[in-house]
Amino acid sequence: MNNFQECALKTFENTFTAEDRTYKDVTQKSDDDLRGLIEKNKTLKQKIDIKLKELQHQQKQYETFKQVLSTNPQLKNIKELQRKLQDTNDVPGILSCIRKSFLTIKDSTKR
Repeated sequence: MNNFQECALKTFENTFTAEDRTYKDVTQKSDDDLRGLIEKNKTLKQKIDIKLKELQHQQKQYETFKQVLSTNPQLKNIKELQRKLQDTNDVPGILSCIRKSFLTIKDSTKR
């Protein structure tokens, strides 16, 4: 019976020791996985920040390009110019007003 008790005791010790080692291995692996995920997360965040800066830069370029691209002047008194053209046939005067509008656009894009 004494031999049986020793065998049972060793079995319990081996089981708990094996479980303890297994638990430590699992814990270590989980810690390593977590560290890996944290590093990957940092890398992805840096990539996202870089892409965001690139996007903001492109948006700024687009906005600047969009102002230069608008070559149709906004004539505030277009009806008045049309009436003046019909009444007096003052083509040079109308063209001068349109030219001034284009110059205004050009000046505003240089700023």
